Amino acid sequence: MMKTKTIAILILMILTVSIFISCSNTSVDYPNVEDFELALNEGEDLTGRTVTFTVDDLVPNSAFGYNM
Repeated sequence: MMKTKTIAILILMILTVSIFISCSNTSVDYPNVEDFELALNEGEDLTGRTVTFTVDDLVPNSAFGYNM
């Protein structure tokens, strides 16, 4: 019984560590909003791309839904 619990705990620890490692390897396609806006204005397909930005203000009831 003790051996089964130990194996289960080890498996959970391995899964937790692997999740943390996989989440930390996210690559950013556009490191700032300016680069993202430039690509958007040039008509690039931005589906599935990631951009880094800082939210200065949150307006939940704007005409477009949440405005950041």
